[in-house]
Amino acid sequence: MALNCTSCLQLDPSYECSWCNNMCMFKNQSEKCLNNQECLLPVILTIEPLVLPMNGGTLVTIKGKNFDLFGLSIQIADIPCQLIEEESSNNKIVCQSGNAGLTFHTGVVGLAFGLHGPRISSHQIISYLNPKINSIEPLIGIQSGGTVLTIYGENFTIGNSHISVFIGNRSCQVLSISQIKIECETKSFPRSMLHENQTIKILFDRQTKLTYKNLFTIVPNPILYSFNKNDQYKSFTSGGHKIIIFGENFNTIQDIQLEFKHLLFVSPLFRNNTHLIFLTPSIEELHSNYQQQIEIKIYLDNFNKTSSLIYINDPIIHELEPMLQTYTNELMIQGTNLTAIGHTKNQIIVHIGCDLCTIIHLQADKIICQPPQYRPAKYSKTKRLCYTSEHPSIIVSIDNIHRHIGFMIYPKKLIIFGKEYFVTLNK
Repeated sequence: MALNCTSCLQLDPSYECSWCNNMCMFKNQSEKCLNNQECLLPVILTIEPLVLPMNGGTLVTIKGKNFDLFGLSIQIADIPCQLIEEESSNNKIVCQSGNAGLTFHTGVVGLAFGLHGPRISSHQIISYLNPKINSIEPLIGIQSGGTVLTIYGENFTIGNSHISVFIGNRSCQVLSISQIKIECETKSFPRSMLHENQTIKILFDRQTKLTYKNLFTIVPNPILYSFNKNDQYKSFTSGGHKIIIFGENFNTIQDIQLEFKHLLFVSPLFRNNTHLIFLTPSIEELHSNYQQQIEIKIYLDNFNKTSSLIYINDPIIHELEPMLQTYTNELMIQGTNLTAIGHTKNQIIVHIGCDLCTIIHLQADKIICQPPQYRPAKYSKTKRLCYTSEHPSIIVSIDNIHRHIGFMIYPKKLIIFGKEYFVTLNK
């Protein structure tokens, strides 16, 4: 005998069954029921998803009430949907959509509860669409993986967004999905796939597969010539020193980061196919004569290598004595540890106002430079104000260290009775 009202009333009419006191009874059993109790009609409340791939395979969830699974037939826009009974109940129906063929379809969800039971339709409209790939970039990536592919197209959010991306037979981890874009990150590839062109395939809800027209090429990992565990880079504690890394195949890398002490990640100041330039960050001032060594690691997509960096106390740059220096063709600046991390005279800058004082000699305790012959203007060519004082400032720059050490007094030009005289006026 039927277990619920709907299935009870679906029995052969010759049985003359009725639903009474929550039981299915023959006519002669239900004489105590003054009136046959009517069943509550099933109601559809929500349907998810509303857009399905045309090849089918999508699990559709229909929520409502008073559902009877006995003899249930489901149609979505006139396409059969196979009931998943173990996931369904009296207030939820789960079914797997069927193949809609090649023609665009729209329609409603129709539920038929047996031969003699009620038939209801949804108010919501369901559509069958096909996704489409327009372009994918990049089409090259390194063996270690970590390349993020961006797939542009249409209708990517159809179905349940159960999307898988494959490069050859290797999965590409899906990072994000929108209507027109999918992003995925490659995993490592076996050596056997190097230099081979691989197909890119996308699978939607198990049964809809797209293959992109162009192929993906897997190339060797980049080569680093100057970044090894035995290498030791150096920086003053104020940071700003250039770390230059030489190698090959950097142009195939999307994301390049240099990690300092597992805490700070720095992007390259400059990059091309053969070398990278990073600037060291500053750290808290170290104790005198103490060297702190930290681990640094370079990440090239999923490829990485480790080296080390030693921080050394900033050099001392002494103020000039006197602070007001009368112009001569050579200026000597004294200090300590000026070359402690290997700076050359081309890596240290001395400004007098907006102009350079050309360094002609550098050693650990002194800098000798040639000041500009004429008094520098207060404003640079880009209209930047270089000094506000009467006399141009003298500033020494070593990486992130910028030290004001004095002023340069230039002679003033006087014209007396048509003749030029240069006079130095100290202030």
